[in-house]
Amino acid sequence: MGLGVFGGGVESAKFLSRYCSSVLVTDLRDENVLKESIGALEGLPIEYRLGEHRKQDFEHADVVIHSPAVRPDNPLLQAARAHGAEVTMEMSLFIEVCPAKTVGITGSNGKTTTALLAYEMLCEVMQRAQPELEGRWADPVGAPQVGGGKVWLGGNCGEPLINKLEGMTRDDVVVLELSSFQLQDWHRIRKSCDISVITNITPNHLDWHKDMAEYIWAKSAIYLYSRGKVILNSDRDELAELPTPPGVAVGKYNQSDSLAPRDALKLPGEFNWSNAMAAAAIAKEVADIGVSRALKRFRGVEHRLEFCGEVNGARCFNDSIATTPESTLAALSAFESGVHLLLGGSDKGLSCDSLANAIANHPGIKGVYLQGANADSIETAFARTGMSAPLHRYPTFDAACDAAFAALQPGDVFLMSPASASFYEYAPNKRFTNFEHRGRYFKQLVKAHASRT
Repeated sequence: MGLGVFGGGVESAKFLSRYCSSVLVTDLRDENVLKESIGALEGLPIEYRLGEHRKQDFEHADVVIHSPAVRPDNPLLQAARAHGAEVTMEMSLFIEVCPAKTVGITGSNGKTTTALLAYEMLCEVMQRAQPELEGRWADPVGAPQVGGGKVWLGGNCGEPLINKLEGMTRDDVVVLELSSFQLQDWHRIRKSCDISVITNITPNHLDWHKDMAEYIWAKSAIYLYSRGKVILNSDRDELAELPTPPGVAVGKYNQSDSLAPRDALKLPGEFNWSNAMAAAAIAKEVADIGVSRALKRFRGVEHRLEFCGEVNGARCFNDSIATTPESTLAALSAFESGVHLLLGGSDKGLSCDSLANAIANHPGIKGVYLQGANADSIETAFARTGMSAPLHRYPTFDAACDAAFAALQPGDVFLMSPASASFYEYAPNKRFTNFEHRGRYFKQLVKAHASRT
């Protein structure tokens, strides 16, 4: 249920076609939108139901694999369960049968950077199972210094690994970035990873989860059913309140750890150093790995406080991954002066009060450029603070960017960190399909404006 355009549904369909006599793919989107995904399944014995879902398909199914974006209480999934089907997700199938040691990383912020840093650290001493990933976000490491076993990257970064299981062994390590959507189903299977890491838990995805309590409950699966060790950020008060599962060892890391020289990491912001220390804690748990070399190699992740050029002597940063106010707060903490901040997008049901207060008290804000479907709620939060920094509102993403580019002066910073999701219209007949689309579009705008100055 849900073929999608990002690969997970495709890999699940391939997996099922190897073991099941009949496979039906059903998706509300039509064949034009799903053209690339359907092409990847060409030649396989798969039937398609596109542009609609039919209840009888679910009532006659033996197994239903659904997209993480589909809530488990969806009426069609409930109908499938009522008629005896096993209802599961790709990541749940993977964690149930994976022979390798698994490292799961979750958190409201920082999980991608932590996962990629941990992966690169392990590549220092293990063979890279996916050679195509070398050089993507870190300088190449070359041959591992020790050898023995392979390291894989999957979950929300890397690639779906359900069809790579036959190439994995007990000597391998799999690093997984995991969302609350994926983890919620682990309460059903009562299984998790060998090493489970939580960076933080702050409000997020409240447009999908019923409330904050459900969001925390979903995240909690990663440590409640951990098969080995749980690693927590001791700087975060909300994590100190988590109950310790019986029989599970708990380790901690914090921003003050000195496992490597601070200047080894090129990324700005103390929150990124905290991510680095989380990755170092993982690496130390797997093997006695020196982490400084990997930190020096790491260039950062696309769309995560990514430097993408200069316009009129001002540095421009693409932080499109910032879909929550807390993410934007972290990005703001990396800059002290001359900040032009672009905000707004689609509404995730999150309060912007803390962000508004932080901006009101930030001495270096030169202007806020507001656009998107949630502009009203953000502007209302700002009005309560009595913010003195200039607030400008625009009908489209392009107009807001154009105004910010025009205002930039040498030494300034243009931070595109929207604190909002990306599913909204920014120009006639066009939409951002995801935060990556938004970030790449922003980088095109930076490049175009840079060429004029």
